[in-house]
Amino acid sequence: RVIPMAMCCLYENGDWVIGHDAVEKGSAKHGFLIPDVFSVYIQKKPLVIDGNTYSADELFLLFLQKSLDLAANDVAPDQITDFGFTFPKLDGEFVTQLQSVLRQFLPDGQRIHIQDFEESFYDFVMHQKRDLRSNEVVYFAAREGRLHAWTLRQEGSIYGQPRIIEKTAFPKFQFRTKDQDMDEELAQLLERFLGKRLITAIFLSGREFEGTWMNRSLKVLCRGRRVFGVECVEVKGACYRAFRTQEGHGDKRVYYLGNHQIAHNIGLYILSGTGQEYCRMLNAGTDWYDAEESAVFLVDDCDQLTFLVDDVRDEKKSAKKAVSLQWLPERPN
Repeated sequence: RVIPMAMCCLYENGDWVIGHDAVEKGSAKHGFLIPDVFSVYIQKKPLVIDGNTYSADELFLLFLQKSLDLAANDVAPDQITDFGFTFPKLDGEFVTQLQSVLRQFLPDGQRIHIQDFEESFYDFVMHQKRDLRSNEVVYFAAREGRLHAWTLRQEGSIYGQPRIIEKTAFPKFQFRTKDQDMDEELAQLLERFLGKRLITAIFLSGREFEGTWMNRSLKVLCRGRRVFGVECVEVKGACYRAFRTQEGHGDKRVYYLGNHQIAHNIGLYILSGTGQEYCRMLNAGTDWYDAEESAVFLVDDCDQLTFLVDDVRDEKKSAKKAVSLQWLPERPN
């Protein structure tokens, strides 16, 4: 179920409704409508509604609680193993608070996945058939009358197959009355942007692409490429992320490097029964707020641990980091 991040305080009784109900009640003037709770939360501005003051944190937590209540109506709580959340942008304070709140609401054992829209797009693409993502993949989205493009491509690396997203905006192009002039303008823009690049799939999202007005521009898109109209790409990607992280799913060699992922493999060498063995602690592509690992081993005849920090983008930036163990008591033999 896709729930718009809208809330409405009903004038009749002061109750709050969310999602599609909120949009419907607010449009009918039956209550005070907040069309985008996330924007209110980011701005941190309180709202005064019918004489009552609500903080941005209070409204966001209320939306989360009611969203989880809706999910419980669809599926029994004990059958839910993962919750996925995707947002236009993230910062450290927001992620930390969200994780804390969700742990209060959710039963023990349920996994929480938090992403920004870009990482969700990556997970959406990686859930498609392999032949659709063998080369670059482009996502065109129409937002508030403007055209935006995200290109998912592989970046050169000595470790695995990292993917990055390049964002492109087209400020001079604006969707308007669907006519031949706009079709020709879009076609010329696409010819310049796509050029002769190896692109296996293109996804279009937005009502602006609907109808029969795209004639020449659609022909440009389809030159040796497969083109799909999709909706709710980010929401679907967040769901695919939860599925991918379950044991046995996904290609461990492929990972995403964006604004919130570590770009290093971190580990150390230990002695085992068969000799020296490399123990990897953290993998590149892990979200920084999920970057946590533990291991148990004996420390013998050493006063420091040396971690290998491998930069997956530039081998020359790889380094060794020593952590002193002088504060540990000496272990008797």
